[in-house]
Amino acid sequence: MSMKLPPGVPIGNIPLVAPPPGQKSNFNVPAHAWIARQRFGLDDALCLVATAGSIVHSALLFANVKLGYG
Repeated sequence: MSMKLPPGVPIGNIPLVAPPPGQKSNFNVPAHAWIARQRFGLDDALCLVATAGSIVHSALLFANVKLGYG
């Protein structure tokens, strides 16, 4: 089965599947645009703290290997 593309339409403006019933494809305002407007929250701060803790933990493990532990 071959698919015919409309001439002159960028391939990025053609949906892969039909939208759900009652919805319409809108490539001018993507659905993920609201993500950029969210604020930095407590969960983001805790993720940064966890990442910093993981980096410190890894650094201590490497330092202990140099000292002969492990």
